[in-house]
Amino acid sequence: MAGMERETPLLLLDAALGPQGGAVAALVQAACRGRSALVLEDEPLLAARIVATLTRAGFSEVFRAEVGEAALAMASQRPFDILILDRQNPGLDGLEVLRRLRAGGTGAAAAKALILTWLDSPAEMLAARLSGAGLDDYVSKAAIEWEELLSRIVCLLARAAPAAAGTTVHALGAIAFTPHDNQIRLRGTPLMLPGRNHSILAALLAAQGRPLTHMMLWERCWPEWTIEPEGLRGRVDTVVSRLRKLLREHAPDDLKDHVFIATWNQAFHACPVPAA
Repeated sequence: MAGMERETPLLLLDAALGPQGGAVAALVQAACRGRSALVLEDEPLLAARIVATLTRAGFSEVFRAEVGEAALAMASQRPFDILILDRQNPGLDGLEVLRRLRAGGTGAAAAKALILTWLDSPAEMLAARLSGAGLDDYVSKAAIEWEELLSRIVCLLARAAPAAAGTTVHALGAIAFTPHDNQIRLRGTPLMLPGRNHSILAALLAAQGRPLTHMMLWERCWPEWTIEPEGLRGRVDTVVSRLRKLLREHAPDDLKDHVFIATWNQAFHACPVPAA
């Protein structure tokens, strides 16, 4: 991909767009803030640059898979705002992953999807668009600049269908999780929680007060793992402890002492947050 030798922070927009760069970068961050992405890419350098670009743009969660089967498993278990899929990849390729995901109708089946590929001839691009896989954009690795990749991602996010009336909302008092946009809000204000912290709180809110064991949280919030690692309980406990601290630090004054997450018989559940 052109430009791979350069750094990819949003400051590039300042240089590219002159006086308007800062304003555009702010709009990009506003569009990407709190979003989630899944990247299927087996080239380590390219994958790392994509992940770094999305993270700097404001994405709260960026998962990476090296093989198609792992990407399909992750995307089938949880929603993502956008999928960035390699056209030629070990195992299932990006188009096949997307085709199966769309057909399955679960997890990130409705997410916007961008295909990355070295197969950039007009015939290849047309064949991919007519394949029935359900892609939204097709980008050549050989020609695209990082700024353009980011702009295409932002455009796809903007084109995402708005939430329909009756969209599922998992609420406990004043705190709510909406799976369609993967957002957690406290009294209507988005909570910007990093990585696993967001995933765990979302899982607890979706459980609506039902207890979730360490293993249940692991399966929901570490979908890229296909085995049970040593020290699983300790890893989950560490993130839950950090989440409790973050919630207390960022909660409004009248909620500073409220316990958002409690333990119950060696499991966790979310407590209702007072609405007023």
